[in-house]
This record gives sequence, C-alpha cells and structure tokens, in this order.
Amino acid sequence: MHIPVLANEVIELLNLKPGDNAVDCTLGGGGHAGMILEKTEPDGKLLGIDTDPTKLSELQAEFDGSFPNRVTFVHGNFRELEKIVHERGFKNIRAILIDLGFSSLQMDDASRGFSFQEDGPLDMRLDPTTGPTAADLLNTAPEEDLANKIWEYGEERQARAIAKQIIKTRKAHPYTNTKDLVSTVLPFYGKFKWSRRHPATKAFQAMRMWVNDELGNLEFVIPQAMNVLDTGGRLAIISFHSLEDRIIKWKFRDLKKEGRAEILTKKPIVAEYEDVKANPRARSAKLRVIIKK
Repeated sequence: MHIPVLANEVIELLNLKPGDNAVDCTLGGGGHAGMILEKTEPDGKLLGIDTDPTKLSELQAEFDGSFPNRVTFVHGNFRELEKIVHERGFKNIRAILIDLGFSSLQMDDASRGFSFQEDGPLDMRLDPTTGPTAADLLNTAPEEDLANKIWEYGEERQARAIAKQIIKTRKAHPYTNTKDLVSTVLPFYGKFKWSRRHPATKAFQAMRMWVNDELGNLEFVIPQAMNVLDTGGRLAIISFHSLEDRIIKWKFRDLKKEGRAEILTKKPIVAEYEDVKANPRARSAKLRVIIKK
C-alpha cells in the first residue's frame, strides 16, 4: 500500500476517532483509506469510491482481509456522491476525503494515455468504460473549443496555434496515439530551451482535465459532501492545479458566509521539502479542510 500525498496532515485534520465512519471519494491505491481505517478501529466503516475500476476488485479483496466487515468499495464518479451514499445506506459520516491527484500506476501505464513519456493509445479516461477519449475530442472538436480548453485547463500560451495545427493534422492523420499529440506540440517549442517541464505537459494536462470533466466534478461534489456529512464532520480536499484550488477556496468561503461551515485551513497546507524530495508529484499538492456546522 503506497503512502499518499499529505497523509499525516490529512489524518490529523480529519480528527478521526474510533468508530467514526468516513468516505474516501478517490480510493486510488488505498493509501489514505488504510490510514483512515487504522485510525477508526475497531469498528469504524469506510465507503470507498473510485471512477477507475481497474484495481478495485483487488483492493476490495485486500482490504476485506485486513479490515473485515469494515469496507465497501464502489465503482463510480464522486460527482454522484449523494446517490452512492444513499444507495449503500451509508450513514453517520464524520469525514470525507477527496484527493484530486493521480496514482503512479495510472500515470505510468502507457495503455491509459495519460503520459507523453511512452507511446500508447490516446485515451486519458479515468473510467475506461464510458465517455469520449482524448483522441475522440482531438478528432472532432471545433478549433475554438480546442483552443479554449487547452488555454483554460493547461494555461498553454501556444493554445490557439496548437489548436489550428490539430485541425490541419487530423484531416490527413486522425489522432490515435500519445506520440501524435506530442508531435503536434513540439514544433512550437523548437527554439525553446527545455526546462524540467516537457513542452507537451500543459497540452496533456488540458486534454486529461477535459476528457474527465475534472473541474465540473469538483463543482458538483462539494455541496453534496456538505449534505451527507454529519454536523461537526469534516471535508478535506487535496488539489494539484490552481484552477482546482480556486474552486475549493471560493466554495469553502461561500459555505462559511452562509454559516454552514468553519474553515480550518486559512491557507492551504502544502507538502514539506522532504515529502517533495521523496515524491516530486507532491510539490503542487494543496490541502484545504472545513467543518460542517
């Protein structure tokens, strides 16, 4: 079981007690889930949700062995949190965690299409059972939509030029693999001195966020989390993108103004130097937590 980003900070701020019930909306490799279950022993329950079904059954079997009769894992999107909670009859929820990051297993699997490091199908769906792939969008979306999404989600300064080139390229050679998108982006950085960040990073990030409607999911889940939490329960969200963090910050502020929540983290909690050194993907992680009134 991997050690997830900001693990100790999450557990401390969720303030879990023995017997507490919790929801992990982004189960991933089960790192946070395992720590939550240890903190809520002997009989606290956990509802785990993940939109990626790839490892879910294996994880269920593993946790059933380690924490018998305490876990329920569901393949689903956390944007349907209320529906999932009610269908499973999960009650008395004291903590909800949403980790918006990606696991190394997902990023490093070339067949998923998230990374430009190795060639693979241009998929990028977190849930490979539904919805359009990145290739579908690249091959069908209007130029204006491509430019807007690549700029908005990737903050890519060459967004309009890249979108224009995508339209030209797909007429002769429809997009199928990750190398196709990399090949489209690289010429715009021919005279650009590469830093640690690969020139295709922003375009890939933009397409992934678009394919999975990541910001839309976040907008949907926060009010639902507040509805299903017990009074005094805590909601913790880890983000990795400035757009995500902005949504969380303003949603939390609105809840405070409405008298529905107390903000525990006036400034987001970030990873310590040693954590970033051990896991470079932690460098952009930000944790915000509220208490339901």
